[in-house]
Amino acid sequence: MTETFRPIPEGDYFKNPGYLKLDLMLNGVRVDPSLFQKSLILKEYRLSPSLCGNLDLILPEETHVSVPYQEEFTIHSPYKLRGLHGKYTLSGREHSAVVKIVPHPSFYDERVNSAVRIGDVAQCHGGYVSLALGGHRYLQSHLNGSSGALSTAPATGRLVLSVDEVIGLLDRIRKETAIDVITLSAWSAKGEDGGILQIEPYIRAIKASFNVLLLVEVHLPNVRSMIDQTYAMGADSVCYHLGNLCSHGDQPPAPGRSTEQELHLLRHAVSIFPPGSILSHITMGSRPFAEVIEDIGLLTGIKVLPILTVEGLEVVRQKGLTTAQLAPLFGYVYNAAKRAKITMNWFSRLAPFVAPIEGRFFSGDSPKLKLALLNFYQSRFLGGSISAGLSNLRRKLRVREVKK
Repeated sequence: MTETFRPIPEGDYFKNPGYLKLDLMLNGVRVDPSLFQKSLILKEYRLSPSLCGNLDLILPEETHVSVPYQEEFTIHSPYKLRGLHGKYTLSGREHSAVVKIVPHPSFYDERVNSAVRIGDVAQCHGGYVSLALGGHRYLQSHLNGSSGALSTAPATGRLVLSVDEVIGLLDRIRKETAIDVITLSAWSAKGEDGGILQIEPYIRAIKASFNVLLLVEVHLPNVRSMIDQTYAMGADSVCYHLGNLCSHGDQPPAPGRSTEQELHLLRHAVSIFPPGSILSHITMGSRPFAEVIEDIGLLTGIKVLPILTVEGLEVVRQKGLTTAQLAPLFGYVYNAAKRAKITMNWFSRLAPFVAPIEGRFFSGDSPKLKLALLNFYQSRFLGGSISAGLSNLRRKLRVREVKK
């Protein structure tokens, strides 16, 4: 795992946006009280009675990060955020840097219907919106114990919003901020489809109404035809939950399905979707790092991009996990994906997790061509990202709907 890995001391984290991002996600930031008075940051921001929201910052090199900032999480954090004359300074570990604050949205407390607020089912990180349609979100951690991206679980097993309500909700969000990426999660793995049929009407409606990249998170289905159908209905990318191949906390193994069968299904998904758009979580925390590395090798070997996550902030603190311990794993993902020639241009500037392309910060690599292409794909044209337009064009060329 030391291959082209670039370890750096804590005192130099401000010189490397990747290390700084990871360290902030693990430790949080203490916010100067004066910033709460400027309406940029909500003093009390809760997505559920037991879950606090985060603060999004833009670090040097346009590195986006979602950071815990509630006092209960950050009382011992080495980082502090201050504001002076319209500029915001992040300081800590004897260094400082000017950063940008992504203001909290004003719409979280607005009602979608009599029972549901926007903040109950949607979380926004700049141009990235994560939707959970099953109700109040009890979100698993992605390195910081309170981030909702790519991992949502509803408190109830039923839908709480109609298709029209979801479109109306997204219209309201779009009035305040541009939307580039939407994540939509299925919460049930019952049946052969892995949960995708639950959210098909929402996928079709979103793609018909918005020029965005749509990432769906579902369990790996048992049949190949469901993978084909997922692409045809409008999903641009899929993050698959795996029962046997990778450990995901307390998630039980998929019954009656071997690891080889899962690999076979994933290979088919890779052949259907655009290069680099099939993802899967690999959970860190309670597992030996050697197992994590083995899973990274299995996934990248079939051109699936791993997204590394941590079971929870409590696990991080119980295990005494540090940035220095976890950084090599992110570098390993980047190097493994690079060796496998997997495209890493998708979903690269998302605050709640460390994207595979950001692993370059831990490997010492500076892929100028990849970054130039990344900036191109992330740019906007006629109200939507270029990558969303290219993805839609690819689907039109490859998919032919057959009426039964």
